[in-house]
Amino acid sequence: MRKLLLILLLFPSLIIAQELSPSLGVTLVNFTFENEFDIPFSNTEIKLVQSDNSYYSMITDSVGKSSILLNQGSSFRIICIVNGSDYEFDNQLEIHKEEDLITLNMNLTLELYSEIIELSDVYFLSGKHAIQEESKSELNKIARYLLSDDSIHIEIAGHTDNIGNERDNHELSKNRALSVKTYLVNKGVTDNRIVCVGYGEIQPITQNINPEGRAKNRRIEMRVLK
Repeated sequence: MRKLLLILLLFPSLIIAQELSPSLGVTLVNFTFENEFDIPFSNTEIKLVQSDNSYYSMITDSVGKSSILLNQGSSFRIICIVNGSDYEFDNQLEIHKEEDLITLNMNLTLELYSEIIELSDVYFLSGKHAIQEESKSELNKIARYLLSDDSIHIEIAGHTDNIGNERDNHELSKNRALSVKTYLVNKGVTDNRIVCVGYGEIQPITQNINPEGRAKNRRIEMRVLK
């Protein structure tokens, strides 16, 4: 059985790491948090809020998973924080009293995007984030699309392969997304219509086992927000 590692915040100043298993009176809850396109929300906060507004806070791992032990006979509102915004789920989490050892698997889906478009003709030099000349035709099309309807808001998502340092890859992917945003804003698109997120290497679309797979994972996506 796979062991799960949890970082649990009872209070903002208290962090406890431990391996988890259910016990009598205590239920193990495993969360999986994805968007409607089955892409995990990695490194994302999930808050479980009790009636007195005290809460547990968890951070999902690279595949959108996190786990927690909860006392039975309790209920929680589920709030997820994505890109600085709070989203509360309609249904509460109810932890019923049981006589057996209980594990719950909770699949959370947040529908943020109406469409995800890979910008396959947007290129960057290895380790760089400057827009290349051959990318401008594709970006000009995106700019015209956004200027045609000012109600459209987008997320520019930057991704890398797994070569190099994970922290450096995260920073590189964010800078590439910011470069795309800067280009679009310079073409007249309003700044507040574009959110930039760097996902680094944690959302691959294929395995990083060969140059072809790594090339597919080094990508920029335009995610149309609902």
